[in-house]
Amino acid sequence: MNKKSSKKKYVIWGTVIVSIIIVALFFIFNKKEVTYSTEEVTLGNVSQTISVTGQIKSKNSATLRFKISGIIDKLYANIGDIIYKGELLATISTQDLERKLAQARADLGSAEVAVENATQSVADTKTENNQSVSTIYTDAPVTLAQILNNAQKAHASLSGFYNYSGEILSAIEQSTPNYQLIINSKTAKVNADAAILSISMELTNFPANASTEDIDQVLSAINAPIQSLQNALSALISNINGIKTGLQVSASTLETYKATLATAQTNLNTAIADEIGLRADLNDILINNQLDLNTAESNYRLKVAQLASAQAAVATARQNLDDAYMRSPIKGIVATKNKEIGELVTVSDVVYKIIDGDDIEVVADIPEVDIGQIALGNSADGTLDALDPDEHFALNLVSIEPDQTMIDGVVHYKTRFEFESVDPRFKSGMSVNLDILVAQADDVITVSRRSITQRDGKSYLQIFKGPGQSPEEREVTIGLRGDQNAEVVSGLTVGEKIIIND
Repeated sequence: MNKKSSKKKYVIWGTVIVSIIIVALFFIFNKKEVTYSTEEVTLGNVSQTISVTGQIKSKNSATLRFKISGIIDKLYANIGDIIYKGELLATISTQDLERKLAQARADLGSAEVAVENATQSVADTKTENNQSVSTIYTDAPVTLAQILNNAQKAHASLSGFYNYSGEILSAIEQSTPNYQLIINSKTAKVNADAAILSISMELTNFPANASTEDIDQVLSAINAPIQSLQNALSALISNINGIKTGLQVSASTLETYKATLATAQTNLNTAIADEIGLRADLNDILINNQLDLNTAESNYRLKVAQLASAQAAVATARQNLDDAYMRSPIKGIVATKNKEIGELVTVSDVVYKIIDGDDIEVVADIPEVDIGQIALGNSADGTLDALDPDEHFALNLVSIEPDQTMIDGVVHYKTRFEFESVDPRFKSGMSVNLDILVAQADDVITVSRRSITQRDGKSYLQIFKGPGQSPEEREVTIGLRGDQNAEVVSGLTVGEKIIIND
C-alpha cells in the first residue's frame, strides 16, 4: 500500500514539472517586442502663460444724466449716431428756468441799489458826525473862556481874605479859636494861587480855531487845578465858619464874609459845571456818533450780504438754465438712449451713454495667486468668442490697479490690455480669452511635460536605449515649465530619445 502511494506522488510531481516547462516554452517562443512612444530631444522654445478672460471696453466713455429734473423737450441723437465733443444731445423744457433767471436778475438789481444806498448812508453818517463834533468843538473855546472867567472870580473872592503877603487877615486869625483852621487857610491860599495859575496858562488866549486834540488836552489839563481851587475855597469857608464874633469881627462882618464866599462858590460851581458839561457833551456826541456809524455800517454789511446772496441766486439760475442743455463731453458713438421726448427725467436717470469706439482696451481681473507673475509690458495672445477661434490678436499689458477687487470672496486685481492693432469688428462688451506670456526661454533643450516623472522632489526621464533594451531612468534638472513642454537645464543632450508617458 505504501508503494502505491509513493508511485502516485511521483506521477503528480512529474505532471506539474512538465506543465511548468510547457508554459515557460510557450512564453519564450511567443514573446513579443515591447514598444514605446518616444520623441527625439531637440532645441526649442518654452513659454509660460496665464489664461484669463477679459472684456473689451471703451477707454473713454460717458454716461450722461441731466443735473436738474424736468420734462425732456428735445432729443437730437439716436443709437449708433456719431457725435462730437460739445454737440447738443438733449434739452429740458426751459420756460420755468428762464422765468426764475429773470426774477433772480431783478432781485440782483434791487440788491445792487440797496448796497449803493447803504454806502451813501455810511458816508452821510460820517459827514453828519463830523459836523456835530465840529459844532461842539467850535463852541468849546467860548465855554473854556467862561470857565476861566468864573475861576478867576472865585480866586479873586478867595484872595480878598488874605493880605499882600498871602497871610490870612489878622482879624480873622485872631477870631479863630481853632488854629488848625488858620493853618489850613494858609495852605489853601498857596494851592489856590497855583491852581489859578495853571488854569490861566491853559485857557488864556486859547485859540478859537483849536483842534479837537487841543480841546481834549486842555480839558484834561484843567481838571485837577479846578479841583484844587475848590479844595482851597472849601478850607477857607471852614475857617470863616469857625470865627468867633467879637471885637475883631462883628456879626455883620461875618455875614459879609460868608456872602462873599458864597458868591465865590457859585462862580466856581459854574466853572466846574461848564467843564463837566463840556466834557460830557463831547463824550456823548462821540458815543452817539459812533452808534450812528455802527448802525449805518451794519446796515451796509447786511446789504452787501444780500447782494452776494442775490448774485449767487443769479449764478444758480443761470447754471440751472445751462444744465437744461445736455452736450457730449467726448467724441464717440451713441451706445444707449433711455428716454423719449415728453418724459420726466431726474438727476439719477441715464439719458445717453456715449463710447469712443476707436479707443478701446481689454479689462481682465487677475486672481491674487497669479498677479505676482504679471508685470507691465507682458504680451498676451487673445481670441474672441464672437470671432473665429483660429483668429489670434496680439495685446500688451498696460496697467495693473494697485487696489484689490473682491469677486466671490476672492481677491483679484484689475488689469488693462491694449490691442496692437484694432479690428473694426471689435465691439464694446465682447469677451476676450487671454493667454498672458509671463516667462519664455528660447533655443533650449525641451521635452514634453508628459515625459517627466516626479519622485521625492526630483525629476526623472526614461531614456530610450533601443529596441529590445530596457530604458534608462535618468535624473534631470528642469528649468522653465511651459504649458505643454519644459526646459531641461542639465542631464540630457540633443539627439537622445525619451519615452513619453501615456
